Amino acid sequence: MRPLLLAAALGLAACQSAPTSPAAPGAPAARVPPKVSGAEARKLVADGALLVDVRTAQEYAEVHIEGARNIPLDQLEAALPSLPKDKPLVVHCAVGSRSAVAVRVLAAAGFDARNLGSIDAWKQ
Repeated sequence: MRPLLLAAALGLAACQSAPTSPAAPGAPAARVPPKVSGAEARKLVADGALLVDVRTAQEYAEVHIEGARNIPLDQLEAALPSLPKDKPLVVHCAVGSRSAVAVRVLAAAGFDARNLGSIDAWKQ
């Protein structure tokens, strides 16, 4: 796993298992990319956001949301230069854990990333 993805994954694990504490005075607050509902995600995409599917190519081939760009999580760091920074990215996976890691990686790289979570959330 590449350093940026590893750092994001470790950060996610730490956030889920450790109690939260306030940031040190003067330190910037950690930005947690927002989670969006299916309705919010559909509106964002209709308004020009890019829908990103971070599941494997095999999962994507089996079923995917029309118009979604498949970038497997293990290839996300390499794909960063090809992604637009001038519009939101709505990210999903199968159940939500990979998309949570992906939005943290994207946010750390300066993208406006939103976490849809699971592919099933798109319909809700």
